[in-house]
Amino acid sequence: MLFNFGKCKCLHTGHGNEDAQYTMGGTVLNTTLKERDLGLTISADMKVSGQCGIAAAKGNQIIGLIRRYIAYKEKELIMPLYKTIVMPHLEYCTQAWKPYRKKDIDMLERVRRRATQIIPKLRNISYEMRLKECVLTTLESRRLRADQIEVFKILNGYENIDRNIFHGQGREKD
Repeated sequence: MLFNFGKCKCLHTGHGNEDAQYTMGGTVLNTTLKERDLGLTISADMKVSGQCGIAAAKGNQIIGLIRRYIAYKEKELIMPLYKTIVMPHLEYCTQAWKPYRKKDIDMLERVRRRATQIIPKLRNISYEMRLKECVLTTLESRRLRADQIEVFKILNGYENIDRNIFHGQGREKD
């Protein structure tokens, strides 16, 4: 299979190189402001709002389908559906695009709020109580846990990444 130079694109990040043209195999690469690769949307400004919007929209779409087409709306059915169908969209590869702006974090958390409100018995209690009742934590705490697991894997050699990327790792005190 030959490399397709026509499908390659150039995403300019930073300042001072917006007008630069790059070639590969004699083909001038098209310039783009955002690109989707491996399921992630990367923008030239390196903000993750676009990816958060895509993940939230997909999660809300699936929650709407569950709400419309599932008649039995008890916790024992809704939570497994949410965990297997919706959560993967909200948590896919968050180590690469972890939201850091409040509006992005809230956008994703609203999806979880909406999912817990499907259950009639939980509609009239606070969000924190709904999470406890469903044995869930906030998405922010799940992202933190995922980051900690990834660091553990790197430091203990489970990932093929140089562990010296962490400052101070491997230094001995005098």
